[in-house]
Amino acid sequence: LPLVSCEDFLQEQTYNQMTPELLFTSAEYAQLAVNGCYMATFMDRLGYQMYWPATWGSLCQEFSAYNNSTAFDYGWNSSHTQVYWVWRNFFRAIDACNTAIAGIEGMDDGLFTGDQKNVFLAEARMLRSHNYYHLLIFWGGVPIHTEPTSNPETAFVARSNAQAVFDVIESDLKFAQQYLPVSWAGGLPHVG
Repeated sequence: LPLVSCEDFLQEQTYNQMTPELLFTSAEYAQLAVNGCYMATFMDRLGYQMYWPATWGSLCQEFSAYNNSTAFDYGWNSSHTQVYWVWRNFFRAIDACNTAIAGIEGMDDGLFTGDQKNVFLAEARMLRSHNYYHLLIFWGGVPIHTEPTSNPETAFVARSNAQAVFDVIESDLKFAQQYLPVSWAGGLPHVG
């Protein structure tokens, strides 16, 4: 094994991962960035799967179905796993949206046909507003991030008031309303 470990046939070639440098070089790849926003919002392993029980529980104030001990009923706080995952995954999805928005905004307009660039931006902004809306419902004012988090140190910002969060939601939805149709024709590429 040590004698053949440096052979070319052992060198790993990755064919299924999109690099950030390649992601924003064509309209087709920009669509992948927007798809990532949907994935982060709705398909995360612990995102919506944890979100729905927590939402149901917060509305019904009956958590015993999710906790063996009724001592937790009526008293969820940041120490509960479900609350942690809901918070984490909403902000993870927001960061995916911010990354897509920043990357697509930085792309040359010549790479797109018609309003395609604005449609991609509108989808990403609509998804960002969706995530902020649910954070607003649960926590009121939350930290606002409208740029991608490139350094974990910059992720820690002060909590904004509820009106500031609402203003971000409203701005994103007005942009989405301007560029997105009321409904898609169906099928690819209109899968959003």
